[in-house]
Amino acid sequence: MFRPLLALLFAAAALRAEGIDTLIDRSLEQHHSLKMIEQRLGAYDALEDKSSLFANPELLVGINDIQFDDPMDRTLEPMQFTSVSIRQKFPWFGKRGAAGEKVRAQKAVLFASLEAAQAELAKRIRLRAYTVAELNARLGVLQNYLELTEQNIALNTAYASTQRDRHMGIMSAELLRSDIAVRREKLTAMLTAQKARLAYLVQAPFDTVEADEAVAPPPPLENYLQRLENNRIYRVKAADQKAAAAETKVKALSANADPFVMVGYYYREAHPDYLSLTVGAALPLYGAERDDTEAARKAELASAEAAADYRLQLRSEIEAAYAALTEAYRTYRIITEESLPQVEHMVDLSDAKLRSGSDLFNYFDLLERKLRFDEQRIAAKADYLRAGARLKALTGEIK
Repeated sequence: MFRPLLALLFAAAALRAEGIDTLIDRSLEQHHSLKMIEQRLGAYDALEDKSSLFANPELLVGINDIQFDDPMDRTLEPMQFTSVSIRQKFPWFGKRGAAGEKVRAQKAVLFASLEAAQAELAKRIRLRAYTVAELNARLGVLQNYLELTEQNIALNTAYASTQRDRHMGIMSAELLRSDIAVRREKLTAMLTAQKARLAYLVQAPFDTVEADEAVAPPPPLENYLQRLENNRIYRVKAADQKAAAAETKVKALSANADPFVMVGYYYREAHPDYLSLTVGAALPLYGAERDDTEAARKAELASAEAAADYRLQLRSEIEAAYAALTEAYRTYRIITEESLPQVEHMVDLSDAKLRSGSDLFNYFDLLERKLRFDEQRIAAKADYLRAGARLKALTGEIK
């Protein structure tokens, strides 16, 4: 007896509406595109450890002065020896620190890219979820109007045989019913496609989305502009600039040659053994390091210009998204406070006349107009929420 009850409870839990934040949390935890970046971040830990190490020492083994007349005899003269040498290069002062700083700066770029990808994914989930919620709401409204239209058709068909002026109204109602049915099919197909795209973003199955957020007056534009530097992509640009500066420092230090020390042991069969000590360094005579440093400085300046340019672009995008937000809010208020109350009042007046059969055609015309305003109200709310989602992403918010 309890098993059917438990099955019903599990089914009800599986079909419950899920909030957008829940979908975002789930996606951030398991989306493969984010996991890919996280794996690449882990690789930078090994690179940072490597940056503090010396170059591998070189082992050299040599046999000197092999006589062609008697190659195996190693006692002919003092110049004949067998040697084992170790050569170690030591980085110039500051090079290891600069290399580590460069790796950390590159890691910061990748981490900022991860945060930018998270913000972008959250934005796309919000936009898609609001569209799914909009289509569900529009389908619900269409279903209500379809049922109401069918009831009125059935009611007035009973009087059509005695009152001829009802025929035009019934025909108008049937056309409205057909139009609603066609629109419902189109919206159903759109909803299926949108839910499939949202399922990919979440990378988990879901049934419905709970997105019943209030339409509140937008805060001042300055509130968004003050958070401009929280934008995740802007942070990537800033991290790029720091990485370019670290690369410039590495290139500048490369002009200082790394010294090396080589210690060798020389074995002679007929003469005393001895040690050899060699100290040397490369000579940067041709200016290649200077050219590399200049190229790195140019790249650093270019990254700074890119960050400044994106800041200006970001400001314009925030202003454009804010304009869309305020427009959707005003449209929603006009439809909610002016248009719908007026047309509802007209429908109520027409409904009173409908009972006498004298105003059936006008009644269904008003009903169609009210349906249009209901759909516009739903679309305006969805536009408002989508514009708010874009502003969240532009100011670096994930939730």
